[in-house]
Amino acid sequence: MSTTVNASDRDRPLCVDMDGTLLAADTMMTSIRLLLRSRPWMVVALGWWMLGGLVHFKRHVAMRITLDPEKLPWRPQVIEFVKQQRAAGRLTVLATASNIKVARQMADYLGCFDRIIATDDGENLRGQAKMRAIREQLGVEAYDYIGDSKMDLPVWRQATQALLVAPRPHVRELAEQAGNVTRVFAE
Repeated sequence: MSTTVNASDRDRPLCVDMDGTLLAADTMMTSIRLLLRSRPWMVVALGWWMLGGLVHFKRHVAMRITLDPEKLPWRPQVIEFVKQQRAAGRLTVLATASNIKVARQMADYLGCFDRIIATDDGENLRGQAKMRAIREQLGVEAYDYIGDSKMDLPVWRQATQALLVAPRPHVRELAEQAGNVTRVFAE
């Protein structure tokens, strides 16, 4: 599918979620399964890390596991769309709640992102926190956003264009209430 990019779209960054959007999986859950499969005794550590909060937990899991991007279930339609947008001169941003180490690894593998906004040592970048981070780190009010879940609703609502990936019916209905949904990727 060929995608043209008009000048007004090109001026807005295209921000793209990772888990459930670029991937038909959750990298955190995949990492936990891999960690426990290779080192089952780490189950105790998982509980300990969680006491430090979600950001702390994500960092410790990411430090111990490296995912193989070639083995992950990517969404080719979404990736191709992002690549076309970037080739047309648009700033593309991976905007994910995943740990920065995982986000960098996936962005490097795909090779279609100019910037990365991800959870590091501060706040877990989901929902409102992700929307604020996009605006603050990119220095923009206007952006387009591709996501898949209920957690993306605050980000979609503030986006100029909301693009949805395989949304559940109730999530699609809630997203469409903002009146800015321009595309829905079936899978």
